[in-house]
Amino acid sequence: MSEDKNHIEILIAKVITGQSTYDERIAVEDWCKESAENQQVFDHYKKLYAIDKGHFTVPDLAIDVDSEWELFRSKVSGAKTIEMTPKSSANWLKVAAAILLIFASTFIIYKYLFSDSLIIHQTADAKQEYVLPDKSIVTLNANSSISYTSEFGSTTRAIELKGEAFFEVERNEKLPFIISAGDARVTVLGTSFNVSTTSSATEVVVSTGLVALSSQSTDKKIELGVGDAGKLSSQGELIQYKNEDTNFNSWKTGLIVFESTSLKKAIEDLNKVYKSSISISDEVTATCEVTATFDNQPLDSVLKVLTSTLDLTIEQTGQDIEITKAGC
Repeated sequence: MSEDKNHIEILIAKVITGQSTYDERIAVEDWCKESAENQQVFDHYKKLYAIDKGHFTVPDLAIDVDSEWELFRSKVSGAKTIEMTPKSSANWLKVAAAILLIFASTFIIYKYLFSDSLIIHQTADAKQEYVLPDKSIVTLNANSSISYTSEFGSTTRAIELKGEAFFEVERNEKLPFIISAGDARVTVLGTSFNVSTTSSATEVVVSTGLVALSSQSTDKKIELGVGDAGKLSSQGELIQYKNEDTNFNSWKTGLIVFESTSLKKAIEDLNKVYKSSISISDEVTATCEVTATFDNQPLDSVLKVLTSTLDLTIEQTGQDIEITKAGC
């Protein structure tokens, strides 16, 4: 095993077992962003580890594991080195070796289990609604994705989310609905709620029912009721608070309500709903407030109302819109 592979495999081992530091998680995230192949390698490791933990049932397969494993390992050959301190690296070499031994025995199972049974729904520039096998409804925001196995709805209701989605979960007390979003895990029996995940945090806002938000790498857990929100930061901080954002799911409903809302916050909401690029000049006063309701209106109409109400001056260059003056 080369020194470069040692570095990357040690860090991957620490991340997927929940033993990494914040800096190590960021280092692996940066490595994954360098190429689609790097991300695929990390995803493969993570799924293989999940299989060995007993999250899936697998058949007996008479396959040449060694040759298949070497084919998979060759993907890591071009990986770049991620620097890490020498402290405890020897111990983590042992951990990485142990996990890789598990991977070697389970890789071929992954290849045959997931090649046909992993179901992925992914959006591009627009939101999309999906009905899951258990009759739950998921509305994916733009540039988001969910994935689950063909066993979803029968023996499991585990799903992975990247991006943002609103869930309306069909109640099933015997089979909890579990969402993995980064390091966060959201567990429900039947409810409706919004989940938004970014590189810095995962946020949950509850509309109906009860939701449990927990960290997959620690024992931290909070329970959220109607009107509650919870956030798990990338540093592992888990907080609970009352949701005061009336437009938290406007991207889904198209209904935007401003009640004495600051112009800055209003523009943030509009950018999220319309995927627009609107900015405010530093010369515009921070005291401007907006009181208005928009129900699935086009962005041009919304801007006309705001321009008239607040006496705004707007300059547009291509898709970029800037508010340069305001009469408020």
